[in-house]
Amino acid sequence: MELLPRSALSKRKARKKKRTFIKVILVLISFILLVSVGFVAQYLLSRPRLVPIGTIEMKSVSIKLNIFDGVSEEALIKGIGRLENSQEIGQQGNTVLSGYGLQPGRYFYNLDKIQLGDEIIVTPAWTRQSLVYVVTEIKTVSAEAADELISDPLEFRITLITTSKEDSNLRFLVKAKQKDQTTSGEISLKGVS
Repeated sequence: MELLPRSALSKRKARKKKRTFIKVILVLISFILLVSVGFVAQYLLSRPRLVPIGTIEMKSVSIKLNIFDGVSEEALIKGIGRLENSQEIGQQGNTVLSGYGLQPGRYFYNLDKIQLGDEIIVTPAWTRQSLVYVVTEIKTVSAEAADELISDPLEFRITLITTSKEDSNLRFLVKAKQKDQTTSGEISLKGVS
């Protein structure tokens, strides 16, 4: 075996140290990337996603939309929202749904064309069983009066609300009562004697 001069041994050791150092750096970078990806994934998975809680359809005015819980900007861009203090869809009381309607192409733009007696079909996501409501009242009120919508605790009612096209300080309301299919086949309004 041939002995290498001292300078060649030093160079070999230096290269070995350099390779070891590079391996350690690569392992550290890999670890940091792995941890970073984990944090990003955890953030993305923990973020609340906007999931529809149901759908609403009004055939008479060509409206079919997703319903979201709450009236955040994101919810109102994707569909219409249920006011937080109102009843859940299909529950006894008043479910208030709000949506944009001032500009053509917006979700409730045609809502002012709805008529008394028209049907509103709401399908909760958790049951997929359609609930049919009949329009009983259409009116325009001040924004302050619209705050009094959470009422009618004994009836199965739905109220749709959007900004009035005539005056942005007014609100256009559509109130409807849920239809009830009786065992005899007769249809009555739920909660009305």
